[in-house]
Amino acid sequence: MEKSSRNPGNTASQGANGSDIVSLKDQIVKLADEGVLDIDGVGLDSKKGKVNVYLSQDSLEQKKAKVLQYIKEDQVHWVVGDGLHLIDKK
Repeated sequence: MEKSSRNPGNTASQGANGSDIVSLKDQIVKLADEGVLDIDGVGLDSKKGKVNVYLSQDSLEQKKAKVLQYIKEDQVHWVVGDGLHLIDKK
């Protein structure tokens, strides 16, 4: 993946509409799949208009800064817990 100094999270408006949030979530998922972001999971809270990022308590501070390179903090809902067990319901 080509590195860029551009912060893609800054392209969404403050009151991001649903499609902006979905695009941001998809971008975070792609970065996680590519190994750029080492996070436990990604989800979408469409009611709050935020991207859920799942992390363990131990890794929150270390990984939070990396995630925030790609999305604004006010667009993220941090879901923190130890021993998270996420189920893929595809």
